[in-house]
Amino acid sequence: MSSRAHRQHAVGFTLAEVVLALLIFGLAAAVLGQAVTETLRAVSKANRHEPLGYPIYRVRTHVMAMPTRAEIEEGGELEVPVSHQSKETGTAETEVVRTRWEAEIFPTGLLDVYVLELTINFESADIGPDSYEARYMAYRPGWGDSDETERLLELKEETFKERLTARGIVEDEEG
Repeated sequence: MSSRAHRQHAVGFTLAEVVLALLIFGLAAAVLGQAVTETLRAVSKANRHEPLGYPIYRVRTHVMAMPTRAEIEEGGELEVPVSHQSKETGTAETEVVRTRWEAEIFPTGLLDVYVLELTINFESADIGPDSYEARYMAYRPGWGDSDETERLLELKEETFKERLTARGIVEDEEG
């Protein structure tokens, strides 16, 4: 086999292709590394300014995942890890904080939409405030009872008929 025929059948990459591939990989790694660093820096900054942000999120998620309204209104406890900066050493520390939460659920004028008032008490004096209160809107078809749902549906039907009448639209006997 001649050397020319051998070169035509050689398989592999040229030095320029390998260098270009390494350059692209290096740039991608640098950009990804910078993004991860900035994300970690932002989380750390958020924890310094709002150390209870994560525990609030965890309790709210726990409460909203509960299947029934009665369980939620019963209240409960949850232990949540909290990262914060030590006042003595200045280093990051993680502490498990016990939370006690209470919730009240109020119906709105909308079908299956409720207002959830959540109060969270933290059993840790060093991290931040002792309590947190918030109000959330929640769409939960399973929270209503049949009487409440029927009452809201009748009210909506009456309102709809009043609007039709006000516009001069009259329904026939069949609907």
